[in-house]
Amino acid sequence: RQLAIKNEKEAKKQTKIAQTEREKAEAEAQRIYANALAFKSRMTLKDGDRNTAFRLAGFAHVFVDPGNGLVIQALSDALYYNDHPDSTHRLARVVNLEGHTSTVLSVAFSPDGRRVAAGSANHSAIIWDVSGQQVLTRLEGHSDWINSVAFSPDGKRLATASADKTAKIWDIDNGRAILTLAAGNSTVESVAFSPDGKNLAAGFSDSTAKIWNLESGRLVLTLEGHHESVQTVVFSADGKYLATGSWDNTAKIWNPENGQLLRTLEGHHSAVSGIAFSSDGKYLATGSWDNTAKIWDWENGQAIRSLTGHASAIESIAFSPDGKKLATASDDKTAKIWNLENGRALLTLAGHNSSVWSVAFSPVCSADPAGGKYLVTGSDDHIVKIWDLETGEAATTFRGQDEIASSLAFSPNGKKLATGLSNKTAKIRDLESTRTDLVLEGNGAQVLSVAFSPDGKRLAAGGAGYDDSDNIVKIWEAQSGRATLTLEGSGSQVLSVAFSPDGEKLAAGYLESTARIWNLQSGQTMITLEDHHAPVGSVVFSPDGKWLATGSYDKTAKIWNVESGMAAFTLEGHNGFVNCLAFSPDGKILATGSDDNTAKIWNLRTGKLLLTLEGHRNGVKCIAFSPAASGTKWLATGAKDNTVKIWDLESGQTALNLEGHKSGVSGIAFSPDGKRLTTVSDDGTVKTWELGCDDLLQRWQETGKQAGLSLSQLREYGLESLLDIHPDNEQKLIDTREVWQIKAFADLAASQAAGSNILSKTEPFFARAGRLYAAALTLHDDRLIRQDYAAMLRRRAGVLSADGQEAKAMELEAKADGIFPKER
Repeated sequence: RQLAIKNEKEAKKQTKIAQTEREKAEAEAQRIYANALAFKSRMTLKDGDRNTAFRLAGFAHVFVDPGNGLVIQALSDALYYNDHPDSTHRLARVVNLEGHTSTVLSVAFSPDGRRVAAGSANHSAIIWDVSGQQVLTRLEGHSDWINSVAFSPDGKRLATASADKTAKIWDIDNGRAILTLAAGNSTVESVAFSPDGKNLAAGFSDSTAKIWNLESGRLVLTLEGHHESVQTVVFSADGKYLATGSWDNTAKIWNPENGQLLRTLEGHHSAVSGIAFSSDGKYLATGSWDNTAKIWDWENGQAIRSLTGHASAIESIAFSPDGKKLATASDDKTAKIWNLENGRALLTLAGHNSSVWSVAFSPVCSADPAGGKYLVTGSDDHIVKIWDLETGEAATTFRGQDEIASSLAFSPNGKKLATGLSNKTAKIRDLESTRTDLVLEGNGAQVLSVAFSPDGKRLAAGGAGYDDSDNIVKIWEAQSGRATLTLEGSGSQVLSVAFSPDGEKLAAGYLESTARIWNLQSGQTMITLEDHHAPVGSVVFSPDGKWLATGSYDKTAKIWNVESGMAAFTLEGHNGFVNCLAFSPDGKILATGSDDNTAKIWNLRTGKLLLTLEGHRNGVKCIAFSPAASGTKWLATGAKDNTVKIWDLESGQTALNLEGHKSGVSGIAFSPDGKRLTTVSDDGTVKTWELGCDDLLQRWQETGKQAGLSLSQLREYGLESLLDIHPDNEQKLIDTREVWQIKAFADLAASQAAGSNILSKTEPFFARAGRLYAAALTLHDDRLIRQDYAAMLRRRAGVLSADGQEAKAMELEAKADGIFPKER
């Protein structure tokens, strides 16, 4: 019995050990997978696809490993990419318009900018509401590809050109074809309304272009002169000219009144696939399968600029409404925005995973008063994307006018931010409304340092001027802005200030190489600390108030006993000015930042150096520990190299790099909860950055919607097993309420089920697909969701039938018919 008990205990012990090992192995596998997704995110961002980069990192955080440091950096990189001061780094945000099941061949904005139409190889056209990304109308009636779509000038009609040898005019409100135009036995390649909406031009595969009068439906002109298919047609804005582009490598300009050929433009080495007039009609742009676009002064027939940069054929082009930019769509899976003054690419829009067939700018309208803020693209990947070309900064940024912030401090509750300014004032800002609450005037000198009292009711500001009388510390009521106390007597510039934890004392560092501790009740100096040999640029009390740390331009930091005024430690090791200091929340370590480009971590029990943090390219000017409430062991440093680094103190590695300032970072502070970091810079800005993964995700959603990943992308990035990593991942996905992302995972599960006819292997995938399709359909009743859901059910019924389960198979067939009946 004793042996049995012993064996049972040993077996339980081994089982527990095995369970622990399994959990460790699973955790390690999740860490590796999250790392891989973070790497893919950064590579995707490098390739210019900001949305996919953020999506991959977001998946890694939500579904795989919430605390992964590489994931946090990847999220931060994608979110704050546009905060980089170099404007060439700008990357557009994008949303997807989904609903087509085949190649999207043509896209167009409505004149009011509120709708987008797209024609597809699936014989249909779809019109979406731009703001809600919902399908408004599906136009069906063609029997072959829709090659081109165009809105009428009043936005009430849509023209479509089809390979079924007809063009149709549709009433957008009811989705009905009101006119069918046919002429000959050739494919209609493109259509364009005249500016007055009375005529329609079309290009044909038989090398002609034709013009119809839409009031009578009569063919009025046939334009002959090209030698091969006419791929594209466009009217000038005044309607006086019509341009055509052809497979014969030329573009032609015609008089649409009488059909006279006015000009032939030769210079491309392959088919002219895209054509556009500038808004003033002076210039014509052409895009070609020779991978180039050209800008022509068409009246003299000269190409004045050639745009090169695409790696494959250009399929479509469009002028921006102001005529200063050109958009091109290419088989290289990208669209580009070009600056026509210098011929350089301003933006490369990467995100489609197949050829981009069509492109159009948003017009001048109430939704976009200047025009050209958005670009719509259609692709062989079945997706229409709307790109925000003016996506702004993600960090909350306050900008001054003639003022430069040199210091900052959070109020203890995190709701207010104080900044010391070069214009001899301090400001207290309400962070919840991002407005300036109080301007504190009266220092008489530049304010180099500010600090809130522990109760948040007072603000101290230290001044540095040329007159000794300006070198004072003022204490202000933070609520009213009334000055209550002036500390003077040193005559030297005040470089730094700090309240004691009990709020009864204030320390100040001075240019004259001293520090002073003031009694705030009497306004008198308690202790003068005189052991430094150069200016004291930083002072800070320990959390318990027993110690004061000072940092000096003599390359040392000192720890002083506040009661006795004696130096307990002199911390030596920096090779440059010690510019900044910070105690850890528990008071056990001190961090110092220096002009030698490093930060150092010191043990305050022994005075020994624990860690040197290297990575900045220029002097470290400010430093701060994350608060204890944050649960993180982070140190933030700001430097003259314009960057902010957040260090993981357990590993000594950088957790985040923040590049957004145009000049040196002079002040830095964590919010009390540690979720945000605020920085001030010599560039005159104050920026607040979100730090945690959940906050980064929320900020991304607040600053614009995001495109989901398509089925092919889910496969490309190895996301087939993403929902299996944790038991609640599937529900997490459904809880996002992102219809098309849920459907993409449903499509993935359905495709995984289709890989086998063995019921035991397919059933888990079919079951997941069913749950996800049902969730997507509940959120948004869309024909494509119904169609794919029903197709999955019928495949599942087929597997059940082959397994001999006819009753269940018939039940599923009936359910499929109820969702999307079979086409007869």
